[in-house]
Amino acid sequence: MRIYHDSEYFKERTYYHRSNDTIEKWLKQLRLHAQFFDISKKYERLNMLGRGKFSTVYLCQSQDMSPGEEEFLAMKLIDKKSLSRKEREFLRDEIQIIRSICHPNVVEMRDAFETH
Repeated sequence: MRIYHDSEYFKERTYYHRSNDTIEKWLKQLRLHAQFFDISKKYERLNMLGRGKFSTVYLCQSQDMSPGEEEFLAMKLIDKKSLSRKEREFLRDEIQIIRSICHPNVVEMRDAFETH
């Protein structure tokens, strides 16, 4: 089984298994859970809003809107290469917590994508 993406950010991966049933199960799970794709197909990145130690925040516009509609969002890009293992674990926890919060005084997380 070979997995690859139409994005410059992704590398090709090759997996081997003797059982075609197992490969089909893998593929089914990957299709269910994978959100790896070229972000620019969903959001147009506009200007930079701010920069921190590990991340940069950009103003972006949703590409999913109907003609005449506009939706502007903030996109936070995190450079995971500069994070320690413990910081990456903290980041995963933070994403899960933010996803679960629904409160008028807290920013809503729409999507999370992993590119590296």
